[in-house]
Amino acid sequence: MDSYGGWRSTQDSVLALMALTLMSIRVGAVEGSENALTFSMCISNELNKSLSINSENRIINHRFDIPVPSDLKMWTTGSGTVLVQATVTYNVPAVPPELSFEINATIKNKVAKWSNDLPLSPSLSASASSEIDDNHLELQTCVRWTRESDSSMCIVEIGLLSGFKADENLLKSLVDSNNILLQRYEIEGRKLVLYFDEIRSNAICFNTSFTRSHCVSKLQPAFIQAYAYYEPDYMT
Repeated sequence: MDSYGGWRSTQDSVLALMALTLMSIRVGAVEGSENALTFSMCISNELNKSLSINSENRIINHRFDIPVPSDLKMWTTGSGTVLVQATVTYNVPAVPPELSFEINATIKNKVAKWSNDLPLSPSLSASASSEIDDNHLELQTCVRWTRESDSSMCIVEIGLLSGFKADENLLKSLVDSNNILLQRYEIEGRKLVLYFDEIRSNAICFNTSFTRSHCVSKLQPAFIQAYAYYEPDYMT
């Protein structure tokens, strides 16, 4: 239960409400008294809060702000049942994310590299050099797992430049060869999604090909990212 009387997920909520319902049946409702139970709270030896629980307010979530640090004492008088929860909130310094993959991407003679101390969303430009065929791009991507534990299934996403489409014949041959443990691929909107059984500490490299289907002016950069399928926080 959080500080607002709620729960993290629907399943947690259902189970908690079932438990509270059973408890309510066993304990019984507070009836026939305007002040059936009084809850009192002493903060640092001073009586600060007192609340009467009766039939009209017994299902309401009551909240009190308590300064910290302080000594807290609580007690009740009368008859009945009350559920008390204390919640402490605090801030911690943001920790820079530990990147889980190292990605190297090469277009012809253009090389881009991303590792733990470089930006997350690498970009690829189709108009970087006059030596690059404007209508055809050959991309070599190398991905390496940088953590000590095994990676399990991993996803590599490659953004498609506007006006370009992926060569699916080449992708099918990568799946069929099974040399890089590529399980399958999908094209979702403007990105190519590659599913790998695992990516190891030794880099795996593969080629993808893109062909211009129609002309688009002022091309925007695309992206490459990798993440663990079962642990999406492990992302680069």
